[in-house]
Amino acid sequence: MSEKMKVVAITGDHEVSVKEVRRPVPEKNQVLVHVRACALCTWEQRMFTRDSKVPLPFVGGHELVGEICALGEGVDEKAYPLGSRVAVRLVHECGECYFCRVGHPELCAHLNDVDMSQMDIPGTGGMSEYLNVGVSQVYFLNQDMPDQTAVFAEPLACVLNSIEKGRIEISDDVVVIGGGIMGLLHVMAAKLCGARVILSEPDQSRRELALELGADMAIDPLAADPVDEIKRITGGRGAEVVFNTTPVSAVAGQALKMAAPMGRVVMYSSQHPDKPVEVSPGWLHSANPVITGAVNPSVRSFLHAVQLLNKGLIDPAKLFSGEFGLDDAQKAFEAAIRPDTFRIAIRMV
Repeated sequence: MSEKMKVVAITGDHEVSVKEVRRPVPEKNQVLVHVRACALCTWEQRMFTRDSKVPLPFVGGHELVGEICALGEGVDEKAYPLGSRVAVRLVHECGECYFCRVGHPELCAHLNDVDMSQMDIPGTGGMSEYLNVGVSQVYFLNQDMPDQTAVFAEPLACVLNSIEKGRIEISDDVVVIGGGIMGLLHVMAAKLCGARVILSEPDQSRRELALELGADMAIDPLAADPVDEIKRITGGRGAEVVFNTTPVSAVAGQALKMAAPMGRVVMYSSQHPDKPVEVSPGWLHSANPVITGAVNPSVRSFLHAVQLLNKGLIDPAKLFSGEFGLDDAQKAFEAAIRPDTFRIAIRMV
């Protein structure tokens, strides 16, 4: 095995480059993953467009599938067989802070504060041919699972963390605002919970796709007031659960107004720009809603995501728009930021 490897580094405004760097060597309680494919999350897309001002160069990537190709000291080869296909939860937590110890490592006070001394170029590292990870970070996939399915383990895990916050009960009315990848994964997951699912999305093709994926209704928020529509559909009560998967703060205000008394409103997406919305203290007092957020995949939600994919209970195939080879990484990013695409992946092998 060569001591060098290739990585895809974001190097400038709308610019990526393939670089050659040192291949990492697994340390104690680590495995070396040979990355097969890595999908381009909105996070990496914002770095590419410089909406997110991280220092460059940067090797991003966290939605990945790979194979275990080497073991570090102390790793049981029977428990972690070479050649096993794995998804990786690339969230590093300290295990010692308050949030880790109360069972919420996704909110770790030292989240992703990791030693990058083995990396010539800093970053999460999913867009590398090889990646060192701790044994607790790997989740086993079916050996025959297509790469274009496997790369959805991480985004689905993020969505399932959100779904858990929504506490969906059988027969609930659930509104999902936004028909992007994450919104449509919310639709699919909410249907598994036994809910009536309503998507609010202005794009007709995405409304039609939501209906194919299990949504019971899909409304156009530009054709009529979406709050009035949800109240009409629910007999004036509002929805028991509302998920806002858009980065638009004005829409967050609509989400609050769609909720029924005792309803749960989950702000799934980060906001760009982050503008405050008005909330009536009197409404909070009298209606008893729960307003919360959801960030990062939890350990629990990542396990559940892998189980759903392994068992075929969620099939994200229609949310995959294509892949590009390593040498076409620039084209992959350009395709990923287009509004008419869903998930784009870079094939690392």
